[in-house]
Amino acid sequence: MPHHPQNPHLPSDIPPRPDPTPGPRLGHALLVVVLIWAALVAIRLSGPTDILDNDQLRPAAYANDAVVNDNWLVQTDWRADIASKPPLTTWIIGALSLPVGHATRLTLTIPSAGAVLGCALLTLFVGARRFGASAGLLGAAGLLLSPMGLKQVTLVRTDAVYGFLVALAAILAWRAWNRGSGWTWFWLACAGVTLTKGPLGVALAATGLIAILWERASRNTREPDAAPLHRPLRPTRARRLADHALGLTLLLAIVGAWFLLAWRAAGEPFVAKVLGDELVGHALRSGR
Repeated sequence: MPHHPQNPHLPSDIPPRPDPTPGPRLGHALLVVVLIWAALVAIRLSGPTDILDNDQLRPAAYANDAVVNDNWLVQTDWRADIASKPPLTTWIIGALSLPVGHATRLTLTIPSAGAVLGCALLTLFVGARRFGASAGLLGAAGLLLSPMGLKQVTLVRTDAVYGFLVALAAILAWRAWNRGSGWTWFWLACAGVTLTKGPLGVALAATGLIAILWERASRNTREPDAAPLHRPLRPTRARRLADHALGLTLLLAIVGAWFLLAWRAAGEPFVAKVLGDELVGHALRSGR
């Protein structure tokens, strides 16, 4: 009896199983994500400004204080109130605004727009690598079209930049755990997180390692004929500790240099605002 072309144990009169419909290629998925993002930015910028809503005027004042008054270490608003957040977002806006001498609507929104696109691309590429381009595309499009994506794409606040850097650090932590190396990049991303909104983001980024729990479980439940997970040769314990030491040293040096210089420039009111009111105050005394 003739045998089945795909399985010699089945008779040939059973039709072969058709190949699954191929999903979108990664390049096509990338184009769709960028087009969705560009459309959202264009729609939001074509409408009336909402700079007076959701406390966006204060970050705009900080950016102008840096560009116009050359206060790059510590910024104040129109009431001479010291900024409660570290200045990374302000530095990005200020650098973009230097050619025109003041912050504009475009330069104020570029950091958030870029950060939202960055989150979408992280979702696309990581999702495509683990689950296929279709899953990555759906995840990225869902992020862009969610209430958070629609709101943050032109929001003049630190939220989008903070979210992107936390997500990036979490993915770098997961990647470093899998490879056994690369922790320096994780700690550098954490330096960016800390300079955006404070050290709590480091703890948030470390939650990416929760994925270890189901990753270990998945190794015991995978199909026998499934392709093995790629795990390169892990470095020695001493090498991993050195990787952590270098990254943590860079984080402390970068953040510590800014903090000490800002303290020297603004004195005790800066410490009272950044550490007392913002960090400790929100954690222990916030009415919310």
